[in-house]
Parts: sequence; C-alpha cells; structure tokens
Amino acid sequence: MRMLRLAAGLAALTVAVGACGSDEKSTTAAKTPPSTTSTGTLPEVKGKSSTTRTSTPTPKPAQTGKPVQVVDFLAFKTPSGKVGCAVTKDPTTLRCDTTYETSFSRSGHRCTEGDYGHSFEVLPSGAGKAICAGDTVLSATNAKTIPYGTTWALGPFRCIARTSGLSCVNGAGHGFSLSVQSQRLF
Repeated sequence: MRMLRLAAGLAALTVAVGACGSDEKSTTAAKTPPSTTSTGTLPEVKGKSSTTRTSTPTPKPAQTGKPVQVVDFLAFKTPSGKVGCAVTKDPTTLRCDTTYETSFSRSGHRCTEGDYGHSFEVLPSGAGKAICAGDTVLSATNAKTIPYGTTWALGPFRCIARTSGLSCVNGAGHGFSLSVQSQRLF
C-alpha cells in the first residue's frame, strides 16, 4: 500500500533540475504545477537509531555545494544507481535507500512493518539512522544523478557522491556514509 502511495505521489509530481556541469552552473528544481496535487512527502516510516557498523573513517561533505532548490520533493541517485535518495520539505527529511545488503540489514533487527537496514534517514538535527521501510525511493521517477565529485546543497542537507560512496550530512555535521563495503552513521 505504501509503495502504491509513493508511486502515485511520484507520478503526480514533476521535478525538473537544471544542468549539473561546472561549478558556475546552479541546479534548481522547478515548482510543482498548480494543477498537480501531491503531498510531496514519503510515507511514514518507523525507525530505530543504530550505532556505527564500521570503523572506516568517511570524509564529511563540505559545508558548501551547488544549491539545489527542493520545492516539496526531490529524488536523486548515485551514478552507479546503487543508492537512491529523496529530500522532502514537509517534514524536512533526507532519506537514502540501497540496492545492496548492508551491515544493518544483516543485524537481525526486526521491524513491525517493512524491512530494516536498506533505508537511512537524517533530519535537520540529530544523528543519521537506519530505519524500517516498506517502500523505496530507488524507483522514484525523475530522479536526477548527482555526479561523482559533486556536492549538492539540499536545504539543510549536503550530499557528496564519490566513486567510493555517498555521504550526506545535516547542518550539525550528522548523517551517514553509504558504500557497498561499509555504512556509517554519525
């Protein structure tokens, strides 16, 4: 049911992002046309905070980046397609889902709904966390690719894609780093 609501919401929302080339260009999302109705939010997911599952240090994204305007909902992915993310404004949330099994999904944690360990979330304040989810943002329509080596400023969040993985933080420097080899919450 959640998947259908997410798919319907994504289908109803058209997001256009400008070019992501050089540092001189700015990336923006177009406003939703007045005739389109969408809450612009992901279905509610229940989460449980978890601890770091790896000791591999991961560089945090810079505090600056190409500004990307998030109207209600913006979906993006890594060039490999192994991580898909969405930023919502009401509530303000950054969520990323993986196509691969993580140390969290192997942890044995049980969810009352959905699966644990493939979805990660960070809010404007507080640490990143692995969450239970019965849906995915991996199949979001109109998802833009964040090129390797590029940092995007997405409201209160910053994400940088590298060939070694994706790192996202809030203004306080909390968030997560995701790669096939390791996943880290901070």
